[in-house]
Amino acid sequence: MNKNETIELLQKQLPGFYSVDQVIELIKGIEGGTNDFNIKALIEVIDDHIRDQMGGMSSDDACDFSTAQFSLNGNEVELDCVDLEASQIADEATNGLEEVIEDFLKQQ
Repeated sequence: MNKNETIELLQKQLPGFYSVDQVIELIKGIEGGTNDFNIKALIEVIDDHIRDQMGGMSSDDACDFSTAQFSLNGNEVELDCVDLEASQIADEATNGLEEVIEDFLKQQ
């Protein structure tokens, strides 16, 4: 029985028909709401989602090639540095997280 079911049950009864003990038992029987969820399971869902999103990124999405700096080492060209597209990476990582969390909480 959840909170809403308990309230509906109490509303259907005539006033004063429940003893204190009965009300206590009803309250004990209420299932946890959306705040009582398995945090580890939620973290796993989020982790899987982020890994999927990040796994689909290409180097074009993650790197700002206009900032690439190169150097010559003998007859080799070496990439010294290139800036990451932090906002693009963050967007990919958080893309759809609201939906993932909402779906997870609906299943709880």
